[in-house]
Amino acid sequence: MTDAEVTVVLVENNKKSEAKAVASYLNQHFPAINIEQIKIEKVASFEYELPVVLFIHLITDELSPWISPVNEHINPLSCAVAYSADKLDPVNVLSNGYFDCVVDSNLEHLRLVVLRHLEQFNFTTKLSSTESEHSDFTGVHSRLQFLEFVSSLTNHEQLSHSAIVYLQLDTFAWMNENLGMAAGDTFLEDVGHSFRSIIKKQDYVARYQGGNFVFYLTADDQKLLSSKADMVRETVHELTTEYENNVLSSSASIGVRLYDPKLKVSDLIENAYDASDIAKTNGGDTVHYYREDSDDSSENLSKKTWYERIKQAFDNDLFILYFQPIVNLVTDSSPRYEVLLRMTDDNQDIISPGTFLPYAERAGLMADIDRKVIYQAMQTVQSEFRNATEQPELFIKLSGKSVDDTTMASWIANTLEELSYPAEKVVFEITESIALHHLVQTRSLCQKLNELGVKVALDHFGTRFKSIKLLDDLTLDYVKIDGTIVQHLENNKGHQAIVKQIVKTSRKRNINLIAESVQEASSLPLIWQHDIPMVQGFFLGVPTEVMDYDFENMLL
Repeated sequence: MTDAEVTVVLVENNKKSEAKAVASYLNQHFPAINIEQIKIEKVASFEYELPVVLFIHLITDELSPWISPVNEHINPLSCAVAYSADKLDPVNVLSNGYFDCVVDSNLEHLRLVVLRHLEQFNFTTKLSSTESEHSDFTGVHSRLQFLEFVSSLTNHEQLSHSAIVYLQLDTFAWMNENLGMAAGDTFLEDVGHSFRSIIKKQDYVARYQGGNFVFYLTADDQKLLSSKADMVRETVHELTTEYENNVLSSSASIGVRLYDPKLKVSDLIENAYDASDIAKTNGGDTVHYYREDSDDSSENLSKKTWYERIKQAFDNDLFILYFQPIVNLVTDSSPRYEVLLRMTDDNQDIISPGTFLPYAERAGLMADIDRKVIYQAMQTVQSEFRNATEQPELFIKLSGKSVDDTTMASWIANTLEELSYPAEKVVFEITESIALHHLVQTRSLCQKLNELGVKVALDHFGTRFKSIKLLDDLTLDYVKIDGTIVQHLENNKGHQAIVKQIVKTSRKRNINLIAESVQEASSLPLIWQHDIPMVQGFFLGVPTEVMDYDFENMLL
């Protein structure tokens, strides 16, 4: 091996002529790099000096035997790209340890892949971790920078709680396979941008491979650390990207491994990756915590049905409430919070609603869960604001089962009376999709709630063709404009037209407007320009168990 600073290794698989053509093409476009060609059976014994940048494995017919980049024989600072004349399944390829997949002998695509990896590796070799900035095309750090950063940590630099977090985008492989790699890369850029907007100074995020990201998160306590991990999940859940005539979105499967300075960084990442795989097995859009004493976590989960676990949560008070502030930045500083539900398991690890609520729906438990949330939220406010001069307005979601339940309004009336709770401080949220599919029941419930003095909000509004008509059909106090519209407001004239119509119609009917999923400060000027005074999102405040947001100092 030469002393070249960066090296590309072509791994031949009985395709010497194709390897020669690839080498010639790469030499033409990257004359400064060193090209090595070796047989696949020589990979395990291949010796080289750091840093080797890229293994390009030439595959014929099917996924040939390959020593994974995480194998002990392979330098952890290298990565592997599958290159084939055949149409490979990206899911299969990436699950076998590859970082990228180039099919149909597409040399131009290979050039872009190599360029991307050269940029991040070459950048890292020249700068120390304290000097380097974002080097991945997504705008976050590279895998090498992450390994260097975590390896350089000292006990003094760590807060009392820290973790390695591994994230898999659940639909990334599908995007690449069905819409093309350009679609996947476009989505990755938006994902990286979103992560940069929520990551705090003491935290660190990098793209690890393909559609997978890795984080180092720190917090003062375990609950805040759990909130941070769930904030990352929610950020992906709320993100949409427009690509040609498609709207791209994905959920995330997240694994959390609490930091242990006695372990190798590679072991910590592998543990977090295993946990993310369990999260994916459980349906995705969830966070799973790695535990050394429960390697059979997925098997244990299958032994206890979700119905049993949810019933256990009822019996043992394993439901916990989080509160996210809704802030009026223009006209008043009155406190408002949306109530968000989480569930804990036997080890007090947090289970996100995306994991257990679908099972609760199928088991017919949603109406019972809604009632528990309503009662518990009111009790929490009475406890925390016993001596306060002003009680917050609570925004509480209602499921389709509760909307259909003819006894719900009377139960709410009885609960308000039992707790002596002010009706005007309660806002029940009904999603646009539920209202459209249960219009008669929604109209009836809204009327009954209005008679009680309770307020009603239409949630995730503006995504359907018939949305505006709902403002005529229902008696509403609030409309929450869907985050997919808010996030692309600046560059999407179609979304701007939708928002203008929503604002115009809402003003005529004295309906208050809230912009959902506001992730960064740059969104605020356009939101104000469209005369939307209230906002909600991670930029202003993450969900927490305590309602202690400073509304007074947010008024502009």
